[in-house]
Amino acid sequence: MAINLEVSPILGKQKSKFSAFCKYCKITWKRGEISKLEKHLSNHCKNASATIVRKYMSKILERQDKVTKKRKLSSGQQYMDNYHDSTDLFDARITRINRALIKFFVSCGISFRIVEHPFFINFIKELNGGYDPPTREMLARTGTSISE
Repeated sequence: MAINLEVSPILGKQKSKFSAFCKYCKITWKRGEISKLEKHLSNHCKNASATIVRKYMSKILERQDKVTKKRKLSSGQQYMDNYHDSTDLFDARITRINRALIKFFVSCGISFRIVEHPFFINFIKELNGGYDPPTREMLARTGTSISE
């Protein structure tokens, strides 16, 4: 198994059930389902390295993308555009959003690298599908010129 968890069969009457425990924090599960174990490594394990957390966050996001691509719209189902603003934004609006983003990152001590994280990109797209977050390099260049 590629997951960094120990998985072993449960002894007893029930067949094809597995117990599991995390190699990093030693949490155990009576029933070790792969998706639950991946969620643990991506969100809850405090001892997993940043590389492991990122790896399993990406796996979860990829799986979510595959599921949504397979779903078909039924005739009565609403479109996402009915609920989310996905129109193109004016340059002045993008500049104001970027400036607010820089102020937030700097005042809270958050690394500009976060703008490249899949969960952050997903969050921004949920807020407004028409906004493309800037690169971390662009944020760093612009951040040095903001004197407000």
